[in-house]
Amino acid sequence: MRLFPFARTAASADRVNLRVATMAPWRFVPNVLGIFGGTYRSPDLAFDFVGDDFLVEFLEDPKPVQHSGDALGRRRQFRLSVAGHVRFADLLGLPATIAHLEDHLDC
Repeated sequence: MRLFPFARTAASADRVNLRVATMAPWRFVPNVLGIFGGTYRSPDLAFDFVGDDFLVEFLEDPKPVQHSGDALGRRRQFRLSVAGHVRFADLLGLPATIAHLEDHLDC
């Protein structure tokens, strides 16, 4: 399973892949294989970022937030950061659809 396709690239060492999605459940369901396979791209509905510290603030009312699949409730803002060096055992390698992008990530 590779929900966050850039999480294990060389450019993201000691960083986290943050995906912000604005899609409704009816759009998620037919794309679930591509989303969890790490190949789903939709420039209008899913936004990927790689970094070591994120502060996400919503401009309007509090929004429902998930972290690693767990519901955190409605929040006006939340912070994600890397606690330290993490090394993954990657048995899958990069998906072929993004392997060519690794050299172009600007982090």
